Amino acid sequence: MTSRNVFRGMFDALVEARTRQAAAYVRGPLSMVDGEDLRRAGFTSTKRER
Repeated sequence: MTSRNVFRGMFDALVEARTRQAAAYVRGPLSMVDGEDLRRAGFTSTKRER
């Protein structure tokens, strides 16, 4: 494995970890909002689960 592939793998892992962290951060406040309010704001149940 070349050094470029090693750094690419580390970068991809970092991006994936930050994506999961951001999703968890947003999921908390969204869970406290009424479903009707979320629908009016344009969120669907599929979008909320991501």
